[in-house]
Amino acid sequence: MPTLAECLRDAAQFFNRHILSLALLTLPLGILASLLVSYLTPVDPNDLQPQDLIGPVLISVAANALSTAAVVFFMAGKIFQQPIGIGRAYQAAAAVFVGYSALSMLETLLVMAGLSFFIIPGLYMVTRFSYTAFEFLLHRQSVWQSLARSWQLSGDNLWYLFCGNTSVWFFTYLASANLQKLAPDNVALQVFSSGLETLFGTFCVVFAYRVYDAQLRRGMRN
Repeated sequence: MPTLAECLRDAAQFFNRHILSLALLTLPLGILASLLVSYLTPVDPNDLQPQDLIGPVLISVAANALSTAAVVFFMAGKIFQQPIGIGRAYQAAAAVFVGYSALSMLETLLVMAGLSFFIIPGLYMVTRFSYTAFEFLLHRQSVWQSLARSWQLSGDNLWYLFCGNTSVWFFTYLASANLQKLAPDNVALQVFSSGLETLFGTFCVVFAYRVYDAQLRRGMRN
């Protein structure tokens, strides 16, 4: 099994090599979703009601599901030397959009339940579900099978996934938060900040797949 540093290095190399394609796969949809969420969310936080969050959450989950699926198909094509273009990646993502959106929504609810007990349980839930996309999209597992398989497999590399993902989330969040503080009322800056989070969130997908693939290969050898 590669070390954590090797997995991060390999993920960074893939990310840097294909950053333009990854940006085209994630940013247009992410920016559109961010604009819609900004439009639907009350400007004054004091006016925010629980029901006001339903639309923004659904839009965010759906957009993230579609772009993540496209990234996974694009990445798998490159790794297995059967490359596909951005259009083909989105076509493949659209074909499984309903099922994967349902899985993503269920994941979101479980993570939110974890976050209600503090940030560490939430991060733990995110880590344990790091493989659900690969199980559902690449191995055609059902929603429940994907959750169960991810929970089972991720336990073997829990600290790899936790440390790698958390470090990326931390630095991305820090950069995004500092940008937003520059002009809290500037919609363009908010959208740019959201796009930054979306793009570098893709790195977590690449990194998780690197660990996942190494784990499966090790299991096959054993």
